[in-house]
Amino acid sequence: MPSFAACTLATIITNIVSISFGDVDGTLAFEINGRLSPVAYFFANTADLFILLCVVELGLSFLRALGIKGHHRIICYSTFLVIAILAILTISVLGADEDYTTKTINSNFDGNISWVPVGDLYGSWNIIYWVSSQATTALSVFVLYSSVRQKRFGSVST
Repeated sequence: MPSFAACTLATIITNIVSISFGDVDGTLAFEINGRLSPVAYFFANTADLFILLCVVELGLSFLRALGIKGHHRIICYSTFLVIAILAILTISVLGADEDYTTKTINSNFDGNISWVPVGDLYGSWNIIYWVSSQATTALSVFVLYSSVRQKRFGSVST
């Protein structure tokens, strides 16, 4: 998340500098904000994907350590599939948002450009991420339940 914070800080500094140097119509600040905001969200979304992947792999490792046999490969491969879909959507969102910014700047803000495709991509990314994080929560609950059940029947180390 440091990259997201750095891009957001750069956007704020750009706004302050732009206003102080007399950029009254805000075109410089708008362009820099339009270019940096998607990059910041790209880094934040990429970090979220790695965190999701690490949590799932950690949960599967706990299950293996507890000696629970199950569908580890199915969970692992389905996680990789969801992460791949989200990574493709992350790159698509970045490209669509940058394209929207370029078209908006080149059209002199006449208002004929729609943000709906970019918003749809952001929305689909958020929905898929929410569903996958619910599945990760269910996996965490299962690991916790398995650990408690294992301790009840005997030592985990045996």
